[in-house]
Amino acid sequence: MELAQLLSWFDDSGFQADPLQLVLLRWVSNGLVRLSGVLVEPQGKGPFPAVVFVHGSGPSTVDRPAWKSHANAFTRKGFAVLVYDKRGSGHSSGNLETADYADFARDVISGVKYLRSRSDIRPNAIGILGRSEGGWVGPLAASELGDVAFVIMSSGSADSPYDQTLYALSTELREKRLPDSLIARAIGLRKRVWDYYRRTGGNPRLATSSERDSLNDALAGFVRYNLNEMPRQLAPFDSAVYSASARMRFFDPLPVLQLLNTPLLVVLGEKDKSVDPRSTVAKLEVLRRDYHKNITIMVYPGTDHTLLSSPAIFGRYVRGYLDYIADWAVLTIRSTSSGPP
Repeated sequence: MELAQLLSWFDDSGFQADPLQLVLLRWVSNGLVRLSGVLVEPQGKGPFPAVVFVHGSGPSTVDRPAWKSHANAFTRKGFAVLVYDKRGSGHSSGNLETADYADFARDVISGVKYLRSRSDIRPNAIGILGRSEGGWVGPLAASELGDVAFVIMSSGSADSPYDQTLYALSTELREKRLPDSLIARAIGLRKRVWDYYRRTGGNPRLATSSERDSLNDALAGFVRYNLNEMPRQLAPFDSAVYSASARMRFFDPLPVLQLLNTPLLVVLGEKDKSVDPRSTVAKLEVLRRDYHKNITIMVYPGTDHTLLSSPAIFGRYVRGYLDYIADWAVLTIRSTSSGPP
């Protein structure tokens, strides 16, 4: 990203109230992937507390509108913000299709370690904020680091990606008023596809088997319903891609959350159709009660996975959300370390 583009990015996102310092960054993750990002700092000498943003699913870059709004909220509270192009996206290297949550967590860890090497950042006051899929990656990175200041899961799930996707598919099918028998078939097919990816990743002979043709025929039967959570056909065979997909789909976040000893804030939308807020809240409450975890839960009524206002206005989040997460981070750092936020 050129500096002129970067300055325009911030001008367009409402950063006029307070001057900011912008630093273009490139660093290496795990000795292989070169990440490209930007560090946004409030005006002043610092050192500043900081937060690393973690992307949701799919390709993603620093100029996503969601990150503009979130960065604005945190810099106004005195935080530096690190956001980078996800591996395999924008100016970052790497292969997104063969990466899994462990790879994404290593990228986050490398970002935290890079910040700790800078004199303008407080090394003991760095947190992680993950949106959507980043809600699985952020706690994983924090549990491996062991000493981050906080973790925020924004529309993140305590369910596995497997269960979360089945919830999203079921919700989508019921909204289309499809019969229970067809919903059951769709759920069964989705499970068969994941099982096929997992087995085929380790057994390439299945890539040309009759099972593959059978699955594609079954998937073709659902094309007419235009479902977001059901592929139109199997992905072209690639053992590395299939294996990575299976590792992510069968990832279990609960053991990670059980081991996490970092203050955790989980923010959900009551009407989320991608993440089941009731299931996630129930699991988090068990973690608080039985594992004595420091978990704060906030569920915003009337909003969905985007956490946008209702009626939805592009770029405008539900009232209070952005200030709430930034203020929570300030208070959390104050309670666990000395000095201003």
